[in-house]
Amino acid sequence: MHKTENTLTRVETALSVTRWDSALCAEIRSAYHEATTHGVFVAMSTPERLARFMEKHVWAVWDFMSLMKGVQDVLAPTTRPWLPAAHADLARLVNEIVLEEEGGFHVDGRSASHFEYYLEAMRRAGLDTQQIKGFIRSLRDGLHWDEVLERFAPAPAARFVRVTLELSEGSPAERIAAFTLGREQLIPEMFPVLSSHLAGPRVGRDFELFQDYLERHIEIDGDEHGPAAQKMLEIWAADDPAAGRAALRAVRARVDLWDSILSSVSDLPGVDDV
Repeated sequence: MHKTENTLTRVETALSVTRWDSALCAEIRSAYHEATTHGVFVAMSTPERLARFMEKHVWAVWDFMSLMKGVQDVLAPTTRPWLPAAHADLARLVNEIVLEEEGGFHVDGRSASHFEYYLEAMRRAGLDTQQIKGFIRSLRDGLHWDEVLERFAPAPAARFVRVTLELSEGSPAERIAAFTLGREQLIPEMFPVLSSHLAGPRVGRDFELFQDYLERHIEIDGDEHGPAAQKMLEIWAADDPAAGRAALRAVRARVDLWDSILSSVSDLPGVDDV
């Protein structure tokens, strides 16, 4: 398994490029540590528990794309007539992230987004994808996400998505801070323990594609996307306290999601019970 920096080193490196208030940084640091060392990862030790995890977590996979697009709108906007980006190097970095996340995966020989790959991992594990697919169909039909989110998403996932989509419409600095500390720096710290369970005999081969998804994100976010996002943070958000509050909100939303998933599997046997 790919080795990443330890949790404190990664978050401290990100915070070191900002000039946010020390009390705010302390809150971010605490929430970040809680998110990355959460008990939910150790608890996902059986197929039944992983199924519940994925059916809620898929919503965070989907809403990532909107937050990413919000950052792309800042750094590499699509305007006609075209104008040069304010920071061409950051435009390139975000476009490389978008290229990977929107089409860097493959399903049945065709390019796929990381969201579509996750859906395929769910399908191969025999999990229900009808709710998230119904939500996507409603959006394609022209309905606003706010009209249909609670109809399709489990309540904890709906809360998380609402925070993400609100942050994706925030100021440039808020979007970038939420993206950096709430996603690209956080993800490679959260998934190694979860991935290790998928290699065990109790989980089985049905979750192999999901493990591949996790390993891919541990690798690419740790080595490429995380450092790229930190450059965005340093240039766009280092002096904006609202950006720090947005980052804190994003990380706290993740803790809330993990808390709810852990609670939802408490009725299912764990590895020590079967």
